[in-house]
Amino acid sequence: MTATNKSLRPLRHPQELPVPQDCACGLLLRERRILLGLRSPHRQQRAGLWDLIGGHVEPGESVAEALLRELAEELDIRATAYSYRTTLRERDPARNGARNYHIFLVTAWSGAGPRLCGDEHQALAWYRLDQALNLDLALPDYPDLFRETFRPPLYAHAALGRPS
Repeated sequence: MTATNKSLRPLRHPQELPVPQDCACGLLLRERRILLGLRSPHRQQRAGLWDLIGGHVEPGESVAEALLRELAEELDIRATAYSYRTTLRERDPARNGARNYHIFLVTAWSGAGPRLCGDEHQALAWYRLDQALNLDLALPDYPDLFRETFRPPLYAHAALGRPS
């Protein structure tokens, strides 16, 4: 006798699955603090939550190019020392859309910022690890990412993250 479960949906063919939107995100470090932006209340997703600075990759743009563009647009900085860290996948694609968040560790920059530009965020602030872990964060994977960032040897080679 074969058991069936009517709540199971048939498997979707890979061509029917949504293509994830790529996003580039900067994890800026300075003096053992992380820069986070409080998402503006008018934002469609994750309004009022603390997030890394970044955004969608535009057509024809690499993830690294998107990172540089987003940091310039949102913070008025030019990243001069950055490295790919990891990719986080959206945990709730039905609610937030299928997305890949490509995280870059940014430890040096030039320019007038970081300062708040545009209307994506209503505030910017630097947080120690213990402070950041107590915030309402945009992604559930951020606490582990932040803890890993401050674990040696990764943080040791990132110096103090002072702007140039």
